[in-house]
Amino acid sequence: QVWSKGRIISLTLSKKQLKVIPSEIGNLTKLKKLNVYGNQLASLPNSIGKLSNLIELIVHSNQLTQLPDKIVNLQKLKRIKANHNKLESLPENIGRLGELEKLQINHNKLIELPNSICSLKLDREIVHQFIAGNNFICGETPECIDDLLGFNYEYNTQGSLIYEPQNCSDCADGYKGMIKRPENITVTDDNHCYNKSDLYILQEIINKNPTLTGLEPLEIGNQTWEGGQIVSLALIDAGLEVLPEVIAELDKLEILHLDRNSIQYLPQSIGNLKNLQELVLDENQISALPESIGNINNLRGLSMDNNQLSTLPESFGNLKNLEELYLNYNNIMSLPDSFGNLENLEILLIYYNQLTSLPKTIGQLNNLQVLYSSNNKIRSLPETISNLHSLHKLWVSSNQLTSLPISICELPTECDINISYNCLSEEYHYSCIEDPGHHFGFWCK
Repeated sequence: QVWSKGRIISLTLSKKQLKVIPSEIGNLTKLKKLNVYGNQLASLPNSIGKLSNLIELIVHSNQLTQLPDKIVNLQKLKRIKANHNKLESLPENIGRLGELEKLQINHNKLIELPNSICSLKLDREIVHQFIAGNNFICGETPECIDDLLGFNYEYNTQGSLIYEPQNCSDCADGYKGMIKRPENITVTDDNHCYNKSDLYILQEIINKNPTLTGLEPLEIGNQTWEGGQIVSLALIDAGLEVLPEVIAELDKLEILHLDRNSIQYLPQSIGNLKNLQELVLDENQISALPESIGNINNLRGLSMDNNQLSTLPESFGNLKNLEELYLNYNNIMSLPDSFGNLENLEILLIYYNQLTSLPKTIGQLNNLQVLYSSNNKIRSLPETISNLHSLHKLWVSSNQLTSLPISICELPTECDINISYNCLSEEYHYSCIEDPGHHFGFWCK
């Protein structure tokens, strides 16, 4: 209890196993705060409407099925915390609470909200002011609800906001049912159940990136879900700066597009995305890849154009299922020897970098069909390049070649070889190169 001038102004009766609050509570007309959380209350007396000075009402974690209608008389009331009850409805005239600035009603049995709720002066930019997740509000809602950020949220035991949307479909444990879904969501099997863990990870991406503030997990980017789990995520030009470690827990993710953002590094956990097949990171600010990148065993396509890479980790060669690799417009100075282990690589585009040579092991890439390495600083090609028996495009124009291995003529006859704008003397004008375009590069003039 807290008393002032002989009158009680604050009363806390939490966790006392109370089943009833007497109607005489209405006589405490100077009471500013009433806290009766964690009891067994099934109702509150209407006389509570006489507490004309009440500012804060805390009644969460009881068994309340409704709030008394007379509560709307409390014109000084600013905060109501009535979550984790069994509320089936709110007072129809709740909008008359002109000073109310926080309403927490999550984890109840609410199926609708009164239209008058839009008359409350809740700040629509502050998620904490209206928390209503984990109810059953699945039909039409008052117009203002779309603007109240906490409609599908509640607090966890640590006091942090977590995504807990309305319960609109029966689902297995670990899944959340939602009938409505945004236009950016594709569900391949018309499943209305979404894996809770995947939703929480999407929420963590929102939490780490201020540009996504105010969005819910299913509202970010473009997503594809199958069997209740996310299999494709595209967050393009979304202002991302951080990719959280928990991204690796999206264990069914097959496609991840994060181009045109401001990401500076990838988390070590990225290597745990065992089902990832396509990773696009064009136009970011990534200067290095973690060693764990080599653990993404099923990766088939990787695009990292326009980043700040200067090297690749030795583990890169473990990506044995990689078929397409795009590394244009970086600062890569050399490729690791393990590069030759990319036995399924078919397309390699690595123009506009700082390469001075290609590794000898490149000759082990038996399935390589396209090799574009123009606009580097390559001075010579390895003899092993002749082993690329599947190659049909070899472009090494605008480099610093001063010689060519004679073995280049052992490449398939249909191979399109472009060696223009280098510094090759006539002795390297091999007849096997149909249109060599022998123009001196500016650097050798």
